[in-house]
Amino acid sequence: MKKIKRYAIAVVLLLSLICLTVGVVACKSNPQITALRIENARIDFMQGDEFETGEDFTVIAVYDDGTKKDVTAEVSVRQESGMDMNVAGNYQITVSYGEKREIYTVYVNGIERVLSKIDLDHSAVKKNYNLGESVSLDGLVLYLTYENLHGDPVKTTSLKDLTVEIKGEDGTVVEDILPALGKYTVTVSQGNVKASFELTADKIDVSTVGSAITVGSLNKGKVLSGDTVIREEIATNGLHESFHYQYEYGNNYTRFSDVRIEPVNTYHCSMDEDGIFIIRQEGDKIVTNDLHHPDMMNGSPYYLWYYKDTVFGIEDTLVQLYKHAKQCTNQDLVETVNEATGEYSFSFSGLERRSNNYDYYETVVSFTLSEDFTIATAEFRQDYYEDNSAWKEELDERTFITDPVTGITTPQSERPSHYVIVTMSQTTGERTAENEFPRNLFDISSFDLTYEGQVLEDGATLECDVATGTYVIGIENILPVTALFTQDDLTFDYEGNRNGSASMQNNEHFTVFRSGSAIQLTVRHGGSWTLIFQTKNVTKRLTINVTGVAPAEITAYILNDASGSFYQGETKTIALGGAVYFYGAVEAFANADQKAELISGNASASILERAKIDGIDCFKFSASVTGVYEIRITSTASPSQSCTFTFTVSDAPDYSALLSGTYTAEDAAGNVYRLTFNRADEGATVKGTISVTRTPTEPDGTPIPDEAVTETLSFYVEQLEIFVDHKGTDKIWLELSVNEENQLILIDQRMLRYPLVRESE
Repeated sequence: MKKIKRYAIAVVLLLSLICLTVGVVACKSNPQITALRIENARIDFMQGDEFETGEDFTVIAVYDDGTKKDVTAEVSVRQESGMDMNVAGNYQITVSYGEKREIYTVYVNGIERVLSKIDLDHSAVKKNYNLGESVSLDGLVLYLTYENLHGDPVKTTSLKDLTVEIKGEDGTVVEDILPALGKYTVTVSQGNVKASFELTADKIDVSTVGSAITVGSLNKGKVLSGDTVIREEIATNGLHESFHYQYEYGNNYTRFSDVRIEPVNTYHCSMDEDGIFIIRQEGDKIVTNDLHHPDMMNGSPYYLWYYKDTVFGIEDTLVQLYKHAKQCTNQDLVETVNEATGEYSFSFSGLERRSNNYDYYETVVSFTLSEDFTIATAEFRQDYYEDNSAWKEELDERTFITDPVTGITTPQSERPSHYVIVTMSQTTGERTAENEFPRNLFDISSFDLTYEGQVLEDGATLECDVATGTYVIGIENILPVTALFTQDDLTFDYEGNRNGSASMQNNEHFTVFRSGSAIQLTVRHGGSWTLIFQTKNVTKRLTINVTGVAPAEITAYILNDASGSFYQGETKTIALGGAVYFYGAVEAFANADQKAELISGNASASILERAKIDGIDCFKFSASVTGVYEIRITSTASPSQSCTFTFTVSDAPDYSALLSGTYTAEDAAGNVYRLTFNRADEGATVKGTISVTRTPTEPDGTPIPDEAVTETLSFYVEQLEIFVDHKGTDKIWLELSVNEENQLILIDQRMLRYPLVRESE
């Protein structure tokens, strides 16, 4: 690269001589680009980051007449072949403008940076909001300082890998919109490192339908009770009342009742603050949800076919209706507002696809806002016409109009009419009533697992075979009788799993999930796992021994300590006293049972034992004596299949000899490092200082002494590692290590590694 640039300089000088020969004016009339200058390119990335040129990325074209031009918007940026942002390393980026190209290098680091400070520039961020407005962080600029990344703080507008929390004065965490008037604190953090600034919601705006619905929803906490009547006519059978229920909000629950049902069957239903329904008939008999029609508990009409709501009150229904109005296929939303009287309305229509058909609908909504900004009343009507496309074929086409632009067909007259009319009213007041039922009414206190009609004892073993594949485990004898899995979820886990419990476990070996009162278990791989079934108060274990088919092959896999996953490989060098995990991988559905044996090496100084990581059966090897150890893994189901591993146990390097004298190294940017060790050992501890000079170079390798930087760093050796102390320094950041060839390695601030070469004495 440096040789190519020297030729480029020679060409520039030659062109200059030509200009002097043919005339300066002629040359300046058509200036030529001599170089592209790249400024402020982002060059430092972590594994998994997305590539970007950087917010302040600039490309300047330099011409032979001395002029310069910003061509950033016109350049082409290309990632060279082989670039992988998930793999640590150096990669080249080519920037092109016209026929001129320039290359710069980016560094993808494999070691996580340690954030030590966050500074926020929030001068351009909106600070004052109306009640119910969504918070916007547009304009926020962050300056991130890292302990192990030397140089200026990283400037960014990205919040990736950071946590943003918006919290009110009462400690309430805000997800999006500001739910009450007052001050809010926005905190940006990563772990214990954080920075904050304040926002204020100081105005109420109800000048539009949307803002009135939002403000009314935020004031739902003032509502004490409500009444909902749902009337409908289906296929011209006459208008009739389909639902009529009342609800009352208590201090920590909601009580509701269906006033249409005959008194002898009246249900009195309660819902506590965690959403648990408690339902009783007359006489205080407790029943489960299965005995109570769930649609009686809906906060919006059951026959409002494109949306069903399970929250009481008007507010959420209006939110969904208005959302649908803004997305309707006819795009004909009409709104009216009388802010003085608190009266609002909107209407919309369009087609809705249901299954294989399109239905046409028209909806008209009106509501009122009270003086305390609660939604007091609401009424809406929806007419809908099922399978509109089929009717078009049967009826006179003159009764339909097809929009020539959108292609939407709408019925005009003499059409089959289905419609729903919903009327709601609410009152405000103090919520004083308390839930009279225990909160754990639906919590599961015990249950049995069964297989083929037999109860499985806790800790039992179930013999499985991949040839069968799927097994059904029953859930029976659930107590108390009011207990429900919908309220007390059943989760699954397995021993050795590092990802935690879930409602479904799905991995390469098996899948397990609940379907009603049965657990579906599908096995794919031979092996043994202990499954864990958990509710709030109950834990049960079941071991599955899965017999697989005899494997046709077995492949060596070794654990990558950094990523925590296994990779295909047969050799690894480990430190004296260290450990390595490994196993023989077999194809899907094969029996994974295997044995391991040491076939060469110092047997008395080594330990070979079984282990389990993330539910994967494997082996662990360690040794107390250096040397080469060979291990063979053999399939017990197919003894002809085996694979071998070679582990080299390395002794500690001679730090006393290595950490003396003077070394040099050159990094990818052309900087030359010169390190001189000055020892001040204390007893057996190797320690002292390092005088470090970093000198940049010209493209042809010529040093630039005027830009050289010198720093003195402390170091010491402890537990086979070299520790470099950077306290009080801010010019040069580096670390030191020793590779397998006993060579001293310099690690720069980008975690790139360079071999140090000792200067001759």
